[in-house]
Amino acid sequence: LGIGDVDLEPIGFDTSGVLMLAGPAGSGRTNAVRWFAESLRHFQPTTTLVLLSIRRSPLSFLPLWDQTANGLDEISQIVGRLKPVVDVPADDLPAKVAVFIEGYAELVSTPAEGVVLDLVKQARRNGHFLVAESETTAWSSPWPLVMEVRNARTGFLLTPDQVDGDNLLRTPLPRVKRADLPPGRGFYLRGGTATKVQLPLTD
Repeated sequence: LGIGDVDLEPIGFDTSGVLMLAGPAGSGRTNAVRWFAESLRHFQPTTTLVLLSIRRSPLSFLPLWDQTANGLDEISQIVGRLKPVVDVPADDLPAKVAVFIEGYAELVSTPAEGVVLDLVKQARRNGHFLVAESETTAWSSPWPLVMEVRNARTGFLLTPDQVDGDNLLRTPLPRVKRADLPPGRGFYLRGGTATKVQLPLTD
């Protein structure tokens, strides 16, 4: 994952289940999506990496991905093809699948909302890794698509405000000021604990 704040040693992350990736503009969310994917690729080279995005982004053109979808139609098509895989427990598959969704909250009230919600539910249930990225303010929505990720209580909050941990993942953050956190630095939240981490900067 990155370098931990306590001992300046590398710190890992769980590669199963659903993870929220949040941060304000300029906090390094795009770099974080790429780094999570690259780190997972190094750890489990056979994992199928899938990128879903409402619109093309700098990440869409990377050779890192095994499958990409840009736009609502492509997202619905790929999610349909992924369904038979995510319906099976990850530990029962010869190779795992990891899904990364850019602009996740923008899928609310779109034709792809229903199929993506089912994908997230099955990923949570069966231990597949899914990273959902959106700006911090977008995660305050009470829509089921958003709440399904928030209820997992696992995430990485980049340059957060003091209240973001409690408000989004019901996990308090240590005393923090956003102005003291450079891009790429934030808190990894899991199991009710928050760990300050600095992510690497990808090339």
